[in-house]
Amino acid sequence: MYGLDADSISALIDHVYAAALQDEEWPHFLVAFTRVVGHCRVMLHGHDTRTNRNLGFVDAAYEGPHLDSFRRHYSRINPWLARVATMPVGTVQISEAILPRDTLLTTEFYNDWIRPQEDIGTGAGVTIFRDANRMFRISANIRIRDQEALQDGLVRVLRILTPHLARAFEIMRLRAGVPPGPMESALLAAVDRPAIVVDALGRFCAANAAGEALLERGRVLRLGHGGQIVGADGGPVAAIAARLGELAAGRRDADIGIVLRDAEQRPVAGALFPVIGGDRGLGILSMHGLPGLPAAILVLEGERAAPRGPALSQLHQLKLTPAETRLLTGLMAGQTLREIAVGSDLSVHTLRNQLKSIFRKVGVKRQTELLSVMGRLSTF
Repeated sequence: MYGLDADSISALIDHVYAAALQDEEWPHFLVAFTRVVGHCRVMLHGHDTRTNRNLGFVDAAYEGPHLDSFRRHYSRINPWLARVATMPVGTVQISEAILPRDTLLTTEFYNDWIRPQEDIGTGAGVTIFRDANRMFRISANIRIRDQEALQDGLVRVLRILTPHLARAFEIMRLRAGVPPGPMESALLAAVDRPAIVVDALGRFCAANAAGEALLERGRVLRLGHGGQIVGADGGPVAAIAARLGELAAGRRDADIGIVLRDAEQRPVAGALFPVIGGDRGLGILSMHGLPGLPAAILVLEGERAAPRGPALSQLHQLKLTPAETRLLTGLMAGQTLREIAVGSDLSVHTLRNQLKSIFRKVGVKRQTELLSVMGRLSTF
């Protein structure tokens, strides 16, 4: 135990409340936590218990490659998570009370993720929040050989911090009702097209004047029950939900471009990209889908007649191959790569390679830029 004294605990509690008011403080809190407890790794993380998907995390002392593999795969087969999903909220559990050591040692999770990290097969954690679909925890791993020296102190620290973490979570919920912060406000002010800030579940947070006008007209998007952004028909918007899911899973390399449909089923090009959080998900606040916590900004090209496709003379000037021409025409008609693949008997991988070639020839880097450029060149 490095620093389990009144001053150290008091400083940790101060970190908790600072983080409740400012997201960027959570990593500092976790680093301070490791200094108080000793040689441990600690993580604040969210998990979707319905889809068995990691919702994002903030950590201290884990190594990058292990974090990446946890996000991609090992969070799904974590036997501790499967057990704590039904255990009481606010109660600290040691690893052995969640899952017997003998059982843990037989799992892929232990042999391929825990053991390579100095055998961090013990520790403790506590669930701070849980609803029907999600839970939010703080979990700490320590080496098995350090269990006798560190685990009791770790449990004591977690028990002291648990009510403060719960209050911090409530503060974050209260913050959900405040206007967008400086970053979101600056983005909205800088965009000259319809722009709408949404939370992790696609609920309305804020919009610029053009975005508000678009929602009022309701021909592409409108506000549904509980502030949910819905389509012109009042139903969910699959493209927005899919992109938010990619962000929540940490897929920042995914194409930000999306294509929506207006009331007449004409395509409307747009983009949806994150406005908070680091490169491991939507951030410690928005990962829970709390209402009003800005997670992403949706920018649309606006409402206009859908292009019928680029003129043949323009495609000739771009020197597109016949296959690339068919792909571009499909995209301009609002089809997804998967839909085009099914219709052309090609793989999505092949179409992605063709799309990269089109990007080079048109001089763009993303699908939304391509649709915007071709929309301006197209005949209507």
